[in-house]
Amino acid sequence: MDLSNNMFSGEIPESFAELKNLTLLNLFRNKLHGAIPDFIGYLPELEVLQLWENNFTGSIPQGLGRNGKLQLLDLSSNKLTGILPPDLCSGNRLETLILLGNFLFGNIPESSLGLGFEGGAESDGEDGDDSVQAKRLKRSD
Repeated sequence: MDLSNNMFSGEIPESFAELKNLTLLNLFRNKLHGAIPDFIGYLPELEVLQLWENNFTGSIPQGLGRNGKLQLLDLSSNKLTGILPPDLCSGNRLETLILLGNFLFGNIPESSLGLGFEGGAESDGEDGDDSVQAKRLKRSD
């Protein structure tokens, strides 16, 4: 479902939780706000989720990526905070992860091994760890 580049406002409707066969959800370049609903992480067939250039706040839902089918996730240019969910890259199918322009921190989950940094990769420089601030990750096969 592609509803991008509109002037939609408000929150993602709860009725989207019933879209069990949804493989693509593009809601980028709208005026959506609030938290990304938890049910998004439990859509069983979701492969592509693009929510960039909205005003989403709060953390990334903990269930996002657990379906093992997510291939592309772009949450850039929002106001998301917190750490990356540990299961974000479950299933080893995630190819592109774009998180630029948020307020994320912490370590990159071990489940994202196999993804390499592409442009704008930063770490906090402390203890040589891979702390996330706002990164674009792409599979480095």
